[in-house]
Amino acid sequence: MKRPVIITAAAVGMLVFQGCGSLKVDSNTISLQKNGRITEAIVEDFSQDYYDEEELRSYIDSQVDAFSAEDGRGQVKTSGYKVEDGKVHLNVRYEDADTYGAFNGVEIFCGTVVQAQAEGYKFDTDFVTVEDGKANGTADTQTVLGDDEMKALIVRENTDIIVPGTIQYVSAEGTQVTAKDTVTMEKKSDTSVAPLVYVIYK
Repeated sequence: MKRPVIITAAAVGMLVFQGCGSLKVDSNTISLQKNGRITEAIVEDFSQDYYDEEELRSYIDSQVDAFSAEDGRGQVKTSGYKVEDGKVHLNVRYEDADTYGAFNGVEIFCGTVVQAQAEGYKFDTDFVTVEDGKANGTADTQTVLGDDEMKALIVRENTDIIVPGTIQYVSAEGTQVTAKDTVTMEKKSDTSVAPLVYVIYK
């Protein structure tokens, strides 16, 4: 199921709840957990007079319910919904990457580098090395694939990315490493033209 666009705007300011703490982000973000679950933080413009809060909430719930009924496992849950200062805030939690991909209609993979290769991912792009949360030179594909213990989050999506580990390499196109576990994406007007991003971490 392709999740319909709720409202179109730049995403700003949100809390993603992780475990017992919280994480402040300033753009749409997906956060991969160690157990494979994904939390998505969404904040969109809600400043026009013709927007109706209850109608929007009902619409969101109906989309989640429809997916859950179709999927049969109820793997998508929403929380933290509120409208404040002209913005709608929402957390969406997914059981795993496959559920996130199916609900949003996007390509995504998480697992080991070896598993990614078995799934057909070629890692045929330019990579940068990451040290202490900063890009530090380039790396070729052979180097990136040199450690079988490395994990990979691979996604084509207009969203920032947080992984449950320390980033070692990231594909160069459209990305900026902003922390040891965080990649900020160059947003595209159309997700279909967003680059396929490889985040390699341990």
